[in-house]
Amino acid sequence: MTLPPEFEFAVSISQTHREALAWLYDAVASMQLPIYVVEVGSWEGGSAIVLALASRATDGPSYLSREIHCVDDFSFRDGKEGPIPVPPSVRLNFLRNTSAYPEIFLHEEGSPAFACRMPARCADLIYIDGRHDYASMILDIRTWWPKIKPGGIFCGHDYGGEPDGVGRAVREHFYSLPITFPKGDLWAVQKPMN
Repeated sequence: MTLPPEFEFAVSISQTHREALAWLYDAVASMQLPIYVVEVGSWEGGSAIVLALASRATDGPSYLSREIHCVDDFSFRDGKEGPIPVPPSVRLNFLRNTSAYPEIFLHEEGSPAFACRMPARCADLIYIDGRHDYASMILDIRTWWPKIKPGGIFCGHDYGGEPDGVGRAVREHFYSLPITFPKGDLWAVQKPMN
């Protein structure tokens, strides 16, 4: 699939590798409209832009919706010594970077709080890139897994990060389902159809 020129800008502001962003783009661009995507942890908007660009590349009538819901309270990010406050400039950069994408909706609240208001089986793809400690990852997985449609993609970033909170949580929760590693440190699980 040919990537649009704006993809390179998204790569430049993202903390996710180019190959992983290209995989996310291809995954969403191959979906049918309407598209409903959730990103947990958005930072300055690089991956959100990739998801929005991919939704624009899908086939289907223009009146069908393309929605990218970004959930981030911009409070803390992970650090080797524990949580580190996120500078206010990160939120402002997110708003500036994503302003040309009306399909991106920002929800400035904690991940579980927003998920509780969403109906079950509503999302085509959920991308988890929030807090990377084990307890936060388990909470995100348990909270968001019911929100994926059958056949949808549940994926995330930093599988091999240190400490191994992401990888451990993913392995423990999805022990009975195939976990794939599409590119870099991405992980993905497809929800069974039944």
